[in-house]
Amino acid sequence: MSKHNEKNIWKRNGLAPLEYCSISRAAKILDCEIDDIFHWCYTGKINLCLNFQKIYYFYIPFLKSDGNILEQVETLNLEALPSADGIPYIFSDKFKSGYFYIPEKFHLIETEEHYLVQTYLNGIWPVDGNILSAINTGLMDSIELSLFSEENPEFKSEGERFQLISPILINNQFSGKLKNCVEGDIKYLQYLCEHAPDINDKHYQLQITGYYIEYINKHALSGTHMPVISKDKDTRTLTSYQTTETPKVRTTAKQSTYIASLMNALGVTEEMMRFSSITQIKDHLSRKAGPEMELPEITDDTLDDWLQRAGKR
Repeated sequence: MSKHNEKNIWKRNGLAPLEYCSISRAAKILDCEIDDIFHWCYTGKINLCLNFQKIYYFYIPFLKSDGNILEQVETLNLEALPSADGIPYIFSDKFKSGYFYIPEKFHLIETEEHYLVQTYLNGIWPVDGNILSAINTGLMDSIELSLFSEENPEFKSEGERFQLISPILINNQFSGKLKNCVEGDIKYLQYLCEHAPDINDKHYQLQITGYYIEYINKHALSGTHMPVISKDKDTRTLTSYQTTETPKVRTTAKQSTYIASLMNALGVTEEMMRFSSITQIKDHLSRKAGPEMELPEITDDTLDDWLQRAGKR
């Protein structure tokens, strides 16, 4: 069999499988353009990642309405996988490419709706594609990073998915709105911001994992479209573009903005729309509606799409 007909992407390139590599290297391996890889990322088909080769400090949000923060952290740690030294690690994907954990003594920031708990983070982590798109168009700074544990059902870890927020994103999003910040907290956040990873720095350039190279190759060989990865859903079957699903009803940005305003009137704050999971938002709306009012069934995808069109996520 000639190399051209070889289906295995690594054999075809005469390479042992890579855990990750640069976007430019991946383009050569896949025989595509760099812009193609960014297109798949910005359209939600794949995740690009950063490789944190030393410990960094990102924050994980917990809803205040879910109860005491110490109890929430304890519950999370009980669900995590303890390492050999007893530290409860939470992994970025099923291959354990990256991890975070909450130390016994953690830095805590409070907003109107959330506790933001400092984590120690290391390894390979997917970067929020919406954030990357905003950075690319100049709407956000290259250090305003938001990370997610892997959401693709083929590669995600078991259990809940997590968002991790950089200190600079907290500083910029909640300037003057942090509830418990004293001078020491402000100076500490400023210090973390000054030492935050920057994707324009050669040491923190975007990478792509080997499993996404294989995933792209699989769809290239089959000639099928890669489905959009859906955030905030526990499971999703990967299908081709020729799907049997009911087509979505197109919702305009104006309609989505009106829906978001109605949600805001029901107590879903701007902060919740941006940082809470879709499940948490739907649970909040159900509680507000009460047992006497039956809300119409909508998918997590639909609500997420409305909020994105309204510019809330």
